[in-house]
This record gives sequence, structure tokens and C-alpha cells, in this order.
Amino acid sequence: CSSCGLAGSLPGWQGLPNLQQLLLQHNSFSGGLPLSFAWLPALSTIDVSYNQLNEVPPDNYFTHYAKTAKVLSLRGNALNGTLPGGWAYSSLRSLDLAQNKLAGSLAPSWLDPATSLMQMEHVNLASNMLTGSIPAGWSSGTASLRALILSDNPNLGGSASNISLPSSLVIIHIANTNVSGEFDPGWMSRQGSSLFCLVAYGSGQLCGQLNSSLPCSLVNYPQGTNLGMLALHTDAIPAG
Repeated sequence: CSSCGLAGSLPGWQGLPNLQQLLLQHNSFSGGLPLSFAWLPALSTIDVSYNQLNEVPPDNYFTHYAKTAKVLSLRGNALNGTLPGGWAYSSLRSLDLAQNKLAGSLAPSWLDPATSLMQMEHVNLASNMLTGSIPAGWSSGTASLRALILSDNPNLGGSASNISLPSSLVIIHIANTNVSGEFDPGWMSRQGSSLFCLVAYGSGQLCGQLNSSLPCSLVNYPQGTNLGMLALHTDAIPAG
């Protein structure tokens, strides 16, 4: 029930063996996801975005309880804590945790093929309080990853020259982060031919000109920076 004025803790769930989608956006639920999702064997989509949840599901939540979940959206809640490394063993394919209060570093295990079983396609962690840098192990991550949105994490940094991500990526958003340094002209060709849009405006410490063209249009970027083809935007790609 979306926008139904519901509040309190999420209720227990059982006796619904065929339930595939749980859509509870724009209510006022608090607390966390219930363990009773284990009694929903067909559940594939959990969308509790824009509520007041503050508890991050634990490491084993998607291997012991919501084992069949493939789509999770907790966007626009009040989640505080760190990203659980144990989610690397889940069946999740689309993850939206944007607009929360998540802190700490990105989970190295998520997209490292040596440690992850996830076949992730879409990861949105925009507008949190993440720190550190993009893990090196993500460079050879799952071949299914299409979109990685990390924008508006002002303390998430690292060197632009060291950013290496799966070549399957179509969309990369690192706008308004603390990524710094220079993208060299060969970066785009090394990243892969599938890349459709790189959004990286908003950092005065980024520079360099990418020796490539993308089907995007330039947007405004801070004065004094030499972003060249780096600051890109397309109306076809939603912002984080």
C-alpha cells in the first residue's frame, strides 16, 4: 500500500506463498525489515522507499530471511550504519539505498568476483555519508553491472587515475564526490565500449580531458576546472 498513511514497525508476514512484490513506499514505517520475510518464498521485490526506517538489514538478512529478494529499494529513509559485506552472497540484482545516512566505506566484497555471488545490475548509493574510495576489487566485478551511482557523497574520494570499474558499466555517477586528480586520455577506452554516460561534475579537484565522445550533452561545471568531456549529463539518465 503506497501513500496510505501507515506508521509503526513493519508487520509480520506469513501465509502469502505467492506474494512477489511488496510495495510500501511513502508511508511512515520505522525500525527495520522484519525477519518474517522468510515466510514469503516468492518475494522478489521489496520497496519501502520514503519511509522512516533507520535499521540497516544485517549481514545475513538476504541469505537467511529474504533469500529470494532481487530488487531492494530503501531510498529516502533514515538508515544509519555501514554497508553489510555479507550481502555479497545474496540474490540481489537491483539495490537503491540513496538518500539515507549510511557511513563508512564501500563494501569491497560486493563486486569482487573472488568474494561475491551477487549478479548486481544497478547500485544506487547516492546522497549518503560514505567515505574511503572505490575498492580496487570492483574493477573486475560482476559482468552484469550496468549502473553505479555514487554521487553526492562528499567524503567519498580516491584518485581519478586509479578508478577502474567493470567494463559492463553503462552509467557511472560520481558527481559531487571528493574524487580528485586527472583522468588521462586513455581512461575511456580502458573502461570499455559500453559506457553511455559519465556524470562527474561538481568537484573542483577533477581535471583532464577524455579522448572520447558520448551521446550526452555538457552541463555547467565549476569555474576554474578543466573538465573537458568529463562533466556529462543526459536527460535519458536519471540523476542520483
